[in-house]
Amino acid sequence: MKKTFLIVVCIFCVFIANAQSHIVEGVVSDESGETLPGVTVLVKGSQIGTTTDIDGKYKIRVPIGSKIIVFSFIGMQTQEVKAVGNIINVVLHMSSKMLDEVVITGYGGIKSKESLVGSIEQINTTELNVERPIESIDKMIGGKIAGVFVEENTGDPGAPVSIRIRGQSSLTQIGSNAVVASSEPLYVLDGVPLYDVSAPNETSFLGDVKVNPLALINPEDIETISVLKDASASAIYGANASNGVIIITTKKGVKGKTKFTYSSNFGFQQPVAKFKYLNSEQYIELASEAINNSDLSAQNKLDEIAALGSPDINTDWFDLVSQTGIVAKNSLTFSGGGDKHTYRFSVNYLNNKSIGIGNNMERITASLKVNSDLSDKLKWDYSVTVSSLDKDNFGSFESIKFKPTLSPYQEDGSFSFEPDFRFLVNPLAALAQNEAWNKTFYVNANTGLQYQIIQDLRAEIKFGVDYNSSQNYVFYSKQNALGANRNGYISRANRHNMKWIAYGQLVYNKIIATDHQINATAGYQMENRSINVLRGTNSNLPFEKLRELGISEKDDASINSTNSSNGTISYFGRLGYNYRSKYFASFSFRNDRASVFGGDQQADNFLSAGVSWIISKENWFEKFTNVVSYLKIRTSYGSTGNSRIGSYAALGLYTYSNRFIYDGLIGAQPSTGPNPYLTWEKNYKFNIALDLKLFDKVSITLERYVNNVKGAISNLDIPMISGFSSVPVNVADMRNSGWEMSISTTLIDKKDFSWHTNFNISSNKNMVTKLGNDMPQVIESSYSSLGLFVGEDVSMIRALRFAGVDSETGLAQYILADGSISSEYSEVKKYENRVAVGKSSPDFFGGLSTTIDYKQFSISTSISYEWGGYKMMPYNSFDLNSDGRQILLFNQSVNQLDRWQQPGDIATVPKLNINNNPIYNTTRNLFDKTNIRIRNISMSYRIPQQLIKKYGLTQVTITVNIDNIWTWYKDKSAPGRNGIAELLYTYPIPRTYSLGLKVNF
Repeated sequence: MKKTFLIVVCIFCVFIANAQSHIVEGVVSDESGETLPGVTVLVKGSQIGTTTDIDGKYKIRVPIGSKIIVFSFIGMQTQEVKAVGNIINVVLHMSSKMLDEVVITGYGGIKSKESLVGSIEQINTTELNVERPIESIDKMIGGKIAGVFVEENTGDPGAPVSIRIRGQSSLTQIGSNAVVASSEPLYVLDGVPLYDVSAPNETSFLGDVKVNPLALINPEDIETISVLKDASASAIYGANASNGVIIITTKKGVKGKTKFTYSSNFGFQQPVAKFKYLNSEQYIELASEAINNSDLSAQNKLDEIAALGSPDINTDWFDLVSQTGIVAKNSLTFSGGGDKHTYRFSVNYLNNKSIGIGNNMERITASLKVNSDLSDKLKWDYSVTVSSLDKDNFGSFESIKFKPTLSPYQEDGSFSFEPDFRFLVNPLAALAQNEAWNKTFYVNANTGLQYQIIQDLRAEIKFGVDYNSSQNYVFYSKQNALGANRNGYISRANRHNMKWIAYGQLVYNKIIATDHQINATAGYQMENRSINVLRGTNSNLPFEKLRELGISEKDDASINSTNSSNGTISYFGRLGYNYRSKYFASFSFRNDRASVFGGDQQADNFLSAGVSWIISKENWFEKFTNVVSYLKIRTSYGSTGNSRIGSYAALGLYTYSNRFIYDGLIGAQPSTGPNPYLTWEKNYKFNIALDLKLFDKVSITLERYVNNVKGAISNLDIPMISGFSSVPVNVADMRNSGWEMSISTTLIDKKDFSWHTNFNISSNKNMVTKLGNDMPQVIESSYSSLGLFVGEDVSMIRALRFAGVDSETGLAQYILADGSISSEYSEVKKYENRVAVGKSSPDFFGGLSTTIDYKQFSISTSISYEWGGYKMMPYNSFDLNSDGRQILLFNQSVNQLDRWQQPGDIATVPKLNINNNPIYNTTRNLFDKTNIRIRNISMSYRIPQQLIKKYGLTQVTITVNIDNIWTWYKDKSAPGRNGIAELLYTYPIPRTYSLGLKVNF
């Protein structure tokens, strides 16, 4: 009876409480109509409060007698609204004295920049001008973000781009079989990690072409790019966050009637720099000189000179395999929605007829994003991107070294197959007779549910996939050198990469006594990646019309395959605390268990902690706010990991090949020993930063970081008695430390005229602090300039020091390790005479961008720069600067004209001789990479609305773009000669001129 009485009393109390209150709900947005997540909503004079969800929605119970609801959001002016009615929608206005940017923090986290403790820098696609005909966003962000170094290694469209965030955090691969971890950042698209195409230790084969995964995403679909740099920001991604994390979020639909956007961009391309070769007259002169200086009989010299060809033939092989590039890009988007549902769909087509004939790229991308309120408490979202990319892979500019005295054609007009083309393919014949292409199909999709359990607690689940299927095809005709020795050849390989991820999390957000706010996240994640590769080859083709496998005898065919998979299970959590929007603290935890490691080493924990203090909110600081309108200090420390080493490195690796035959059967040979103790690379990151704003016009961020890498993975040599020559080990420690500074200004901000600038500069110092067995890691090869030494940068270049040309003998001179100078090949070729001559990473780098808007006109420029750092030209560039050794096979650089000819000559090129011994790694081939690059100039005009409104259009913009305009190098090319500008890229970087049109209706 007592229990029944208590229940009745409780029900009565609840009824009375409800009778004395009412529910108020609505949406909070900014001045542009964008909804605002994370807005604090409080009943004034009480402890009743809540926050808006990811769509800016809120619901709060207001007691009878309470008249005011307070809406506050960092970066916005606090607004008090009368609690009248059940629906109250609020528009918040920006506060000029606060940082107003909202950033993505991972796992659905959204924070105002002012509340950040960690180092996160975000850039939106408006700043990148994504309508330009550039296939991937990584080629757009160079110089835009402090601490992010972007290096394009080729102008070939669709090729991967190297990105380093705060230096290189894994070891350089010393030797092709060495097991090392990936140095690339972790890319996450709408919560789904992307395939790391640059990961080491992956199966490769002839004709295998790596396609940049970011080239499979339409840049116009991207909303923001967030770069997580320190541990407080990235440790929640634990397992593979050691190199930093780049979070990419795509655009979603906006409520209202359906809106359409069409954009079109058309342009043409030309090489930024063109390598200069000898013409026929110069070639014959230098080749004859090299022959006469060689140790040949008089008759042999005459025969060799006679075989050089006629000066009347002057073939420019570069021109024959290059063309004016054409690039076209078209996109159509429509989006809209009602009160409970929004949608956005886009389709994009990109066609790039490359500057290199036979290297064209074509891509079709479609994207769909749906967000839906299934009920007051349950939300559903779905996002999918599908791409198809076709890429031709002729490799035009790797096949143009031929002598200018050769003609590509015979007298009857057929392709020449004379002796020079028996071992090295006539590039025009290869273009016409061979095939080489890659077709990639790509899907990235995710779906998730959010359920509001109670007012301050919600549950979220998400499932996503990242699938990449590529076909690589090669056909070499028996009519040219590539297929002649095999009587025709076909190779076809299919690679399937499948990654899926599933996670669930609880998100708690609570306001306590008005001044205290706690937000917490706890979750569980499963992730799996599998790769399978199937490859077949065929030679001795009976005919070439049917270019498929299986058309010849079985003995002429081979087939092989490989499969691998790995998985990770993770627990993660994040806790944030905010006191009066002035003091902030953040803590994160993650436990990962990865199958790629051995035994008890599979699991590890990654933690971080950080705090920040907005000094300018202190009462005593008010007297300074006329000058320093905003001042904040923040610091963090924590650990992250790296497990991207392939699937089975800890178990030991074997090479299975027909090179290993036993009793007539194909065998396997051990290549890398097992190591059950192999475990995570760990990166311990410290960061301290200062954010300030001066005169409400100049925002400055200054950061100092020290990142200590422990247990970096590489191979360690072991005695052969073990059955292996090396084993992967957590062999090294190293440190990255540096400074970053970003300055953004609003110099003018008027109704019809505004001027904004952004500048950043970064400096990173890397040092290897420990190596296994205290022994350096080197390859004593004439081709390699790499090496790992304690106390040196991980990118250090080791080379023989060039001492010039002996004016009396014409021989090249080199400085030995003991300081003496020698021309003796037996001495200078010794590895111990190579010394550290410079690192490839720059001393400092950054960028400058500026945008000026005047009425309907806008002009923006983007500049990047890097200072310091060196480039050792690869050994194959020696073919073009061979001092006579290769001149009978290949044309030479015009630099060879500056050769020594007689005693007393002061020359930069030694005496030409076809018997000269090659010295590849020498400072003669070392170039300073210091440069300033004008990356882009963009000019646009928005047609006045009164002219287009009658046609049902809301906005029409015409844009002119020029990309890769000009680059200044400190190491200048001599007049009429080749330098770093011409040698840096085998496949030249293109300069693009384009005209764009964007129409909204």
